Amino acid sequence: MNKFIGVVVFSLLTVLISGCNGTQPVNTPIEATQESQKAPSQIWIQAYLNGSNKPQPELIESSEDKMQIEQIYKWINEGEKDQKITVSNIDRVYLLRFEFMRDGKIAESQNYLYVITTDSKLYAKHVEVNEKYNFDKYDSSKLSNLINEAGIEGWQELKSGVINNEVLPN
Repeated sequence: MNKFIGVVVFSLLTVLISGCNGTQPVNTPIEATQESQKAPSQIWIQAYLNGSNKPQPELIESSEDKMQIEQIYKWINEGEKDQKITVSNIDRVYLLRFEFMRDGKIAESQNYLYVITTDSKLYAKHVEVNEKYNFDKYDSSKLSNLINEAGIEGWQELKSGVINNEVLPN
């Protein structure tokens, strides 16, 4: 009798284990890499504006123009890497958000802090946005906190031409 119960238990376990072993779609690193290599479908350009009564950063531009977005995304990722910036040289600060869509929904967002210096150099850094990037009001006294949150190292110096002083409002 014990032998019979043992065979039944073993048979049930075998059936359960093999039944639970069905294949399920899993995002492998290769699939995740392919997903992240897709071009963004939308960009939001926000500015930290001195003296504005609106919460900061303030939305100043958005676009769904695929060609323009791809050009900006490529440009912002082609800079000279591992540069260090100095807070005292920063003239203006922007937050760029790229959104990647899948099945009509936002699958991923990437945020970049983008600065223009007093000598018209352009820098960008990929950042993980948190509450420290948001202000009820923004003035130059908050610039240090903002840049320190992102870090002064690891910036990319960008070539001019895609987004610069002529394109963005003061």
